Amino acid sequence: MTRSYAKAHNTFLYRLHTCHLMSFDIETNECLENNGGCWEDKTDNITACRDTFRGRVCECPIVNGVKFSGDGYTHCEGQ
Repeated sequence: MTRSYAKAHNTFLYRLHTCHLMSFDIETNECLENNGGCWEDKTDNITACRDTFRGRVCECPIVNGVKFSGDGYTHCEGQ
């Protein structure tokens, strides 16, 4: 391995590592703003918003063994 190749390889690895670390800094919880656009029951503090590493999903929750059903965006009802 030549010195120039080794230097270029190390520079590449450093930049790759730096970009990877920086990507964690910009992660946000999309449920914090306007409940992510998902259904919520403010009275009982129940929400269909679930934050994931790819963004948020709106799916009706299970609360105290009660499964809520619906689209997760406009309504969820306990069964």
